[in-house]
Amino acid sequence: MSNNYLSELDHNDIRIVSTLDSLPHRSSTERISVELDIPSRSIRYRLSKLKEKNILKEQTVITHERKLGIRESFIIIEENPKYRETFQKIIGENPALSWYVPTSGKFQGFILHSINTMNVPDYPQQLLALMKENEIVNDYFHFEIIDYQEFGWNYNYFNTEGKWIWNWKIWEDNIRNKNYNQESVVFEENPEVTNFDYLDIQILKNLILFESITQKEIGKKLALSESQIGRRIRSMEQSGIIRGYRTGFAPFSETQTVMCMIKIGDSFDRIVNILKQIPYPKTIAFENRQSIGFGFQIPTNEMKGFLNGLHCLRPLIDSYFVQYQLRSPTFNPQISFDLFDKGSNDLNRVVKEYERSLEFVKAI
Repeated sequence: MSNNYLSELDHNDIRIVSTLDSLPHRSSTERISVELDIPSRSIRYRLSKLKEKNILKEQTVITHERKLGIRESFIIIEENPKYRETFQKIIGENPALSWYVPTSGKFQGFILHSINTMNVPDYPQQLLALMKENEIVNDYFHFEIIDYQEFGWNYNYFNTEGKWIWNWKIWEDNIRNKNYNQESVVFEENPEVTNFDYLDIQILKNLILFESITQKEIGKKLALSESQIGRRIRSMEQSGIIRGYRTGFAPFSETQTVMCMIKIGDSFDRIVNILKQIPYPKTIAFENRQSIGFGFQIPTNEMKGFLNGLHCLRPLIDSYFVQYQLRSPTFNPQISFDLFDKGSNDLNRVVKEYERSLEFVKAI
């Protein structure tokens, strides 16, 4: 089918990628070779080909912003087309509003990503409320991420030929037959800010901006030894600042990014366990035990199957709505990192950026 690259993959490709996902960050091809009994040379060749075709990217770091004293939110905007340029000017000039993308769904407008610092007023909410009052936007939905979990591919749905065999009827039947785990979901409702400093921020910045950078190369940039960089990375992993690493395996050429916002009653664990059954890489974000956000990329030709399954889930939840990203976000993570002040070891510059935006809107 033209909608995927799977015809270019075989069973050994899937074995290599799944093993890469299961091993510690940046494990050597020699270690993968031992795990799979495939020559290292063959593994390097296959990984190189997958990267050439953009089916596989370097592993990227997953951070817990709350541990860094950052309040992270998604805001879904119902735009006022008359004032689109004004909206884009306000967002484009505030680095704490790191990216936005067009969206379609319940809200016709944009999905906006914002960061704020802890123990200050909710500036993103204030800014959007003022923009709504001044008719720059028609409406908005605000979701603050308190905690979240990321899940990778369920490689069990690749068969022995390397073909994807998932069928959404599996999910529908599991929902109807209550065939899912009943385990308690770990949700840290009040994540504490952990100890970190300017050098930790610079290490994270380099890991995110330069996906293939080595610890030795980071050390040269920051005038630290490779062992010092390694110790700091391990410390951030242990404290939860670094939650893990994501392997950029993308076997489908045509995908749709979907965000589903769900309001639930007393079925928090049940709903999360049901969503975890979906075998694609996904993020489940928690605002509280009654409000969760679910985001993932799905092959475009499977959208109907997902929506049918979501309809089966409706009796278990209070309400939900779906938003589609119309393109991938374009953003520079360095801008957010540059908001961190070395002297005060905090993100207080974020406050100044919001106050500047608020003054601009008030003057319109």
